[in-house]
Amino acid sequence: MNETRTSPDFAGMAYDAALGRRSWQSFVEAVATAFDAVHAVVAPHMPDRGTGRLNGVSYIVSNRACGTFEGQDLLMERAWRLPRGELSVVQKMGADPFIGKSPFYKTTLKDIDIGHAVHVMFATRQGEVGFFCVTRYATQPVFSDDELAVMRSIVGHLARAIEIEDRIGRPAQLEMFEGLPYGLAVLDRSSRVLRMNALAQQLFAAEDGLHMQLDSLHTAQGRLDVEAFLNLPSGPTGSPEPVSLRIDRFFAEQPLSAMISAVPMEWRDPQHQDGTVLLVLSDPDWVVCPTEATMMGLFRLTQAEARFVRMLVTRRSLPKASAALSISPETARRHLKSVFEKTMTHSQSELIHFLVRQPTARLFNPELAPGAMQRFQAAAE
Repeated sequence: MNETRTSPDFAGMAYDAALGRRSWQSFVEAVATAFDAVHAVVAPHMPDRGTGRLNGVSYIVSNRACGTFEGQDLLMERAWRLPRGELSVVQKMGADPFIGKSPFYKTTLKDIDIGHAVHVMFATRQGEVGFFCVTRYATQPVFSDDELAVMRSIVGHLARAIEIEDRIGRPAQLEMFEGLPYGLAVLDRSSRVLRMNALAQQLFAAEDGLHMQLDSLHTAQGRLDVEAFLNLPSGPTGSPEPVSLRIDRFFAEQPLSAMISAVPMEWRDPQHQDGTVLLVLSDPDWVVCPTEATMMGLFRLTQAEARFVRMLVTRRSLPKASAALSISPETARRHLKSVFEKTMTHSQSELIHFLVRQPTARLFNPELAPGAMQRFQAAAE
């Protein structure tokens, strides 16, 4: 590894990104430059499924589009099988007896001449992994021992930096970004995801209507066209007026409601102030209701009554709610009568409308994303 490539302080860059002094995207751009990379990727939090494609928010430099292989991504699979933190190094892919002869290589990598790759999964939060990747053309030198040593060091610092980022929390404006009752994602003009909140991450992970390819966000109709929105005429605010769109899904009965708009300044990535949009997503399957603890505090409901009310809002039917809770219709009617008195409502529809209009039903509600989201997991995997 030459002097130019050893000069960047990758550890300092990673900790600066964790502390908000620089962006993760700028960190990845520095990695790509230092290693003369065709692709460089950091994905801090991916679901730890033990297999699968790149998922979750990713910071990417892509100097050559790979397209999407519908079969098994052998490079990713090799990285998944290794112990967390161990580099998966594949050099001179065309000569590799397994990968070089595979349809994956011949249809996805050979045409763009990708010849050398380093992939690694490393532990982050419980149930999640981080991902780091660097690739080169076949005509470029293989990764040297010194370069691989630097990458191992980078992965160690990445894991610690991401842990620090989680521990120190986020500024107030980013807490609002997480707390709003919508999936939120900041995209650049190439449809890359620069930042997303937990609700958006769940929708992307379900891969039902929305899915991540290597370098962009896609719907069933193809890549989400951020550039077209940015080219719209500006409105009174100096930015294009918000655009609504419907995102059809295969596994859910109702489509996602989506809106593309300008990004509030406080949510923009420091290194990408221009050429970004905010994607706002709403799933009709989400249960919008105050938590049990909130209803017990606000309306003095018992725990049994609060649990019953949440089920009533979810199922929209007294018989269905009582059946789901395995309580008798008489018990359900007693709960309902008591809840009417405590909330000063007089019918099921009035009660439900009263609850879903509560600000506490929406803001900072950790129960907003329903357990029913798990029904997508088998299809996504």
